[in-house]
Amino acid sequence: MTTPEFARSSPTAARPDVDLDCEFLPGDLTPFGLVSIGLTAGPGRSLYAVNADMDVAEVMRHPFLREHVWPHLPLTPDGFLIYSHPDVLSYTEIRQRVEAFFAELGEDVTLWVYCGAQDVIRLHTLWGNDWSVMPNTVPQWADDLARLRRKAGGAKLPQHPGRQHHALDDAEHQRRARAYLRSLARRAADAQRSAGAATAWDDECTCVTNCAEDPKTACSLSGRRHVHPEIPGMPGVYGPCPEHPDAPGDH
Repeated sequence: MTTPEFARSSPTAARPDVDLDCEFLPGDLTPFGLVSIGLTAGPGRSLYAVNADMDVAEVMRHPFLREHVWPHLPLTPDGFLIYSHPDVLSYTEIRQRVEAFFAELGEDVTLWVYCGAQDVIRLHTLWGNDWSVMPNTVPQWADDLARLRRKAGGAKLPQHPGRQHHALDDAEHQRRARAYLRSLARRAADAQRSAGAATAWDDECTCVTNCAEDPKTACSLSGRRHVHPEIPGMPGVYGPCPEHPDAPGDH
C-alpha cells in the first residue's frame, strides 16, 4: 500500500477520479466477507489492503475465490496468508486507511467502478452502510465504466496487463480502460456532430487523457476539449499534445 502526500485541489484542478475494486465473499456483508480492496487516484496515489479478518475457510470453499483471487494475496510458499505482510490489515485498520485516502483527496471526487454496485456496497459497509457515520469525503455513489462502454458502442475493454482479480491491479486497469473508452466515445461523438447529430458530453471530463489530475503536471490544454494522439499498440496511452508539445505534463 502506498501512502503518499496527495495533490491538494486548486481552483484550476480537475475533479479527481478514483477507481475502486473489491474482492469479497458473495452474500457476506459482515467484516469477514471482504477479501481485499483496491483504490487508485492515479500514479502514486493508490491504496491496497487485504482483510486479515476475512473468513479464510469460507474463501477456500468458494471455487472462484480459491482459484482466481487467493493466489494474488500475500502468501507463504505453501499457500498460507502472511498476516505480518504490510498489505494485510484488520478490518478496522482498512476502514481507517480508506478514510485517510479519501480525506487527502477532498470531497469533490468521482468514484468509478465496473459493473460495481457490489463494490460500492463493500466500500460503504466499512461504516456499516450508515451514511450518518460515513465520512463526507467518501463518495455515496459511483459512475460505472459500463456506461462508457455503451457510449463507445459496446467496445471491448483493452487487454488486462496485470493480475486479474487482484483488487488494485483491476482498479488500475479500469482507469486505463476508462481513458480508452472515453477516446472511442469522443470519436463517435465527433462523427455524430459532423453529421449534424446532437451529442451530450456535458457530464464527461473534457480532457481525454485526464492530464489535469495533478495540477503540478497538468497539460496547458487541461479543462479544454483536446485529444492527445494514442500511442500505436498501446490503447488508452497517449503521447504529447500536438498543439503544445512543450507544455508541462505533455511528456
